[in-house]
This record gives sequence, structure tokens and C-alpha cells, in this order.
Amino acid sequence: MYKMYLTTEEIKKLSKKSCLKIDNKEILQTKKQLDICLNVMNKISLINTNNIKPLYNISNKTQILQEDSPIKKDFDNKYILKNAPSIDHENKLFLVPTFLSK
Repeated sequence: MYKMYLTTEEIKKLSKKSCLKIDNKEILQTKKQLDICLNVMNKISLINTNNIKPLYNISNKTQILQEDSPIKKDFDNKYILKNAPSIDHENKLFLVPTFLSK
């Protein structure tokens, strides 16, 4: 059994504010589902976590980072553009499909 948190009127207000269309048939089902979610959150909030250290990583391992340093390589334009699906040879540019309209 779950505790009831929300009234039917509150569900209607929530649906209106969130721009969701919930018909009268769905209100009771939605109410029940939200009550279950709120009940679970209420149970979780009752857990005593006073002596629990925050967990920063689920594996409890330290992330190994490498130095971010640029690799100095001299590539000429022909080498860079050779794998491009479409290029402007005159201006030596990559061509990409248009995805925005004016």
C-alpha cells in the first residue's frame, strides 16, 4: 500500500502547468504513478546518511589523467583534405551539407 500525496485537482494543475494533456481517465492512473514515485522518494529521504562519505566515482577508483599537450605535426593541406567527402579545391576547404535554412 502506498501513501496518497496528490489530489486529483493537483494532478490537473500539474498537467496544465506542464502542458500535458491528461484526460479524466488518465488522471487516476497518473495520480497513482506519481504517488508511488513520491512514496519511494520519501522512503529514500528517511535513510540516515550522516556518516556516509560522498561517493565521487561509483568504482571507487581514481581517474588517471594524462597531460593535455599539443602534438606538433606539420600536415599539408593535401594530406588533411584527402579523406574529406567533399572539398572546395580552389579555397582548400571542407564542404558540408546545408542544414540551416534562411
